[in-house]
Amino acid sequence: MEFYADRDYVHTRYLVDPSVAFSAEADDELVGSNFVTNWGSVGFFGPLTIRPDYWDCGIAKRLLEPTMEVFEKWGTKHAGLFTFAHSAKHVGLYQKFGF
Repeated sequence: MEFYADRDYVHTRYLVDPSVAFSAEADDELVGSNFVTNWGSVGFFGPLTIRPDYWDCGIAKRLLEPTMEVFEKWGTKHAGLFTFAHSAKHVGLYQKFGF
């Protein structure tokens, strides 16, 4: 239930273009997801989710690979992430990818 407790953040992305909604699977189970949004020259992603028992396995990095490709394809000039300032995991992504 803790993993699914944030479902309202994902529900709002229901109408997103499915070609820019990414998933990560392990052993035929969903273990992560990411959604990419385009607002003209501004692009952002998130929520990026990783099942807690798969944290620190490199899944977020793998989900960001197609995300960066989409930003490049769109010609995104300003990129950001949908995040929470109190999340150490999100701050780490910010520092690593320079958003």
